[in-house]
Amino acid sequence: MNEFLIYLSLPPYLAQWYANECTQIHNRDKATCPREIYRFPTPVVPVRGSQESDVINMHLAKQPDAVPAKVPEDATIAIVIPSFTGKPVEYYNYVPQSGLDHLAETIRYRFKSELFEDIHEARRKTPQARIDLLVTAWMEDHCIEYDDTNFNTLLKIYQRRRDVYRKTPKVKKK
Repeated sequence: MNEFLIYLSLPPYLAQWYANECTQIHNRDKATCPREIYRFPTPVVPVRGSQESDVINMHLAKQPDAVPAKVPEDATIAIVIPSFTGKPVEYYNYVPQSGLDHLAETIRYRFKSELFEDIHEARRKTPQARIDLLVTAWMEDHCIEYDDTNFNTLLKIYQRRRDVYRKTPKVKKK
């Protein structure tokens, strides 16, 4: 059977992280698990019952045209459309743009939460650890290609989230 795919235009670090998350979960009961950086257009299978899978199910519809849309030029990840109860993939294999945006935001929010929680926990356990080394190690653990753009983006995401909790409330003068 041919797989039906949806394509998202995510930043490379986000596509690589999501592909690695799915791979890790699909292989958790196996003796080995591939650890490689995701390369488009390899299809990624979402985890059954995950938030992302629920978002796909929510927005899944029948194709509006006889000819499916072409692969977007700026796509960075291909996601397999799973078959859901009452929505066989042979008929329900289209996600409108608003659904794709919702899916991308769901992945982005989960990514930001995991990045912050993991690095913050490591900083709590070893306060003397350098943040740049923690971010680099986190990227390696999650199969995100190390380059200046990815590193600086992840570092800035962590710093912004951390700074939200560090701000002290300003006292208004009466």
